[in-house]
Parts: sequence; structure tokens; C-alpha cells
Amino acid sequence: MAQEKKTQKLSYEQLEAYASQMETQARKIYEENRLMKQALNSKDMEYAFRVLDHAELFSKDFIKVVVNRLEELLNPERNSEVETKEEEKE
Repeated sequence: MAQEKKTQKLSYEQLEAYASQMETQARKIYEENRLMKQALNSKDMEYAFRVLDHAELFSKDFIKVVVNRLEELLNPERNSEVETKEEEKE
């Protein structure tokens, strides 16, 4: 048995209100995402410095990877360029 779906036409005002709600929600999610990225970068740096504190326990290749990652995290100009490129792709 097929179920019929009823479609309700929205007025311009309802559609505008819905679009405004969606925009507000998108901004909120974007800000949460930005804050989470900052927290992640902070944790990344924390662990990278811990690895460097105990560099004798790790291979030289791994230490090079960690140092490169730290350089990326500590170079905000390069990070903003990468984020801008990612946002343009979306």
C-alpha cells in the first residue's frame, strides 16, 4: 500500500523565516567547528611537544614528521591559506 505524502506550500514569510533559522543554525555550527578545530590544534601541539620531550624513544623519521606538524600548527599564515582554499572548495 502506497502512502501519500501531503505537501504544504509555504508562504514567502514562512520561507524567509525558515531560511533565517537555517542561516543562524549554520553560523552556530560553523563557530562550534572553528572552536573544535582550535581545541584539536592545541591538543596536537601538546602531544607533539611531549613527543619531542621524549625524542629518544621515537625514530628519527617520526620526529621529523612531528616537527613538520608543529611548524604547520605554529605558522598561522599558512594555516589560514589552507582553510581559505578548503572553504572555497565547499
